[in-house]
Amino acid sequence: MKRLALSLAATTALAGSAIAADLSSPSAYNWTGFYLGGSLGGVWGDLRVDATPYGGPIWTNQTNDIYFGALAGANYQIDKIVLGVEGDIGGTSGSTDKVPLVGFAPLVGEGKIDYLGTLRGRVGFAFDRMLVFGTGGVGWLGSDVTLNNAAINTHTQQDHFGWVIGGGAEWALTDRVSLRGDYLYGQFDTKTSSNSLGPIGNVSPSVNVVRVSTIFHF
Repeated sequence: MKRLALSLAATTALAGSAIAADLSSPSAYNWTGFYLGGSLGGVWGDLRVDATPYGGPIWTNQTNDIYFGALAGANYQIDKIVLGVEGDIGGTSGSTDKVPLVGFAPLVGEGKIDYLGTLRGRVGFAFDRMLVFGTGGVGWLGSDVTLNNAAINTHTQQDHFGWVIGGGAEWALTDRVSLRGDYLYGQFDTKTSSNSLGPIGNVSPSVNVVRVSTIFHF
């Protein structure tokens, strides 16, 4: 029993030393540098419209779009910690969710997301050619809201400012090309959507983005 206990203790010590050495040793692949890339994925958004201050209803447009965009950024690696900053801008396929407005039939509320842009910091941990990271920062979103029936067709667009957080993983396929999968969630400020006929409603957007990016390092 004593011999078994000593063997287990020795094995545990060796395993702990190996893990500690792995965590403290620098990554063979270096993520430091500038990069550019392109992204493709999906965006799911909620556009909550509150028209009660103007005599209308409250409704939510739920949009499901294809996302396509571009990104640029820079990394700096310290041992296995990777610090970075990144900006991106993307558009959507422009699909529109139509919601019949209860109590105001046949009036229909339509909403979609035009674009999404972000500027974020990143903190990651490198496992050689794999990088796992978290990210957060600020974002900009364009909303497009329409009210229509046989007699009315009001169309307005607004720009919203907010915050975004997310995370993901990236794999270096070669020394110059990597493949990334990531997720972002964002909430944005409320803007009053108005046109020549007056205010339509107060629009409050939130979004989820899942995307895959091909990135070129310099």
